[in-house]
Amino acid sequence: MKKILIPILVPLWGCVQVETHYTEVLSEPPGARIEVDQDYIGEAPIKITWEGAAFAGRRFSGKDHVVRAIPVEKGHFVQEKRFAGGQGLAEAGDMIPRRIFFDMRLAQERVAPQLQIVVDPIKVEIEERTRLEPPQPKGDERQ
Repeated sequence: MKKILIPILVPLWGCVQVETHYTEVLSEPPGARIEVDQDYIGEAPIKITWEGAAFAGRRFSGKDHVVRAIPVEKGHFVQEKRFAGGQGLAEAGDMIPRRIFFDMRLAQERVAPQLQIVVDPIKVEIEERTRLEPPQPKGDERQ
């Protein structure tokens, strides 16, 4: 099994102790091409080594990370796992997984971006009144 070292960026506040964590990456079928943050690191199965600040524990700190598996067989699909990095002590990042498994036969669902619609209640009330009340004839138009 190949090993690759990926540093986790952290803000430096004085003397920071560094911890090392490992993630085993597996794929079905084996042999998927593995990328970390758009850098090719090898074929699954492979072990990723993450180095980061001790205060983060087993969590990502610094920038976000993307682990991508690219299929080697026809009819299989690209798989991707995303991990958020934390901002030091103020914000904890995602947990560093001990193992990532990619099933290359599964198509990942694309999640549509969520839209937030803000409605001005005054405008809606006026529009509703306009639609519900028939127009009143003016004095000259009455017959």
